[in-house]
Amino acid sequence: EPLGHPPLVPIAGAGTIVHHEELPDGRFGIVLRGIGRVELVDETPSSQPFRTAQARLLEDHLPDPGQADADLVAIDECLRILGQRTPKLVEALRTATTSGNDPGVVADRLAAMLFKTPGHRQSFLECTDANERLARVVKRLGVLAVSPMTLIKGRRMGPSAVGGPKLGLQVGVRGQSVEDGQELLDGSFALGAAPGGLDRRMLVY
Repeated sequence: EPLGHPPLVPIAGAGTIVHHEELPDGRFGIVLRGIGRVELVDETPSSQPFRTAQARLLEDHLPDPGQADADLVAIDECLRILGQRTPKLVEALRTATTSGNDPGVVADRLAAMLFKTPGHRQSFLECTDANERLARVVKRLGVLAVSPMTLIKGRRMGPSAVGGPKLGLQVGVRGQSVEDGQELLDGSFALGAAPGGLDRRMLVY
């Protein structure tokens, strides 16, 4: 494998550059508007200082709209509970839930803030089932809403109900130790470390 030319992942995100600005050091800052998920079919030779490939746009699927509605209600309840301890974090997360009514888009925007490790982020990107993506977001928010301080201290927790019978959402975290949730808490989500909530800058990674 040539240095600086690693293999491409099969699924990527595609977008259009809507604004760019050259920086004093010669680099460029860009604003990208996302188009969707794409499958990279074949890399094409290029003399440019960037790599190019042929891509096929992937369709997003929502097999169960009713379940998506229930998950959006569950997400709202998780954010309400979490907001009692970390209002600044929830303020940032709520921008994703109020920016549109497309369940897949809501899941994607929340995941951009909730998932930190490259493996989790790539796995989420490769999922074209909006119901599955929403379910992952609900599970992740549920773990945070139950007791982030318990995760930080590494104690084991029993199952807890989030939202009660009305939502029918059960977050089972029995036997989950700090290692299982560490990607949520390191750097981006050091919950409980900052009195009065999190610095918004901790969400940028």
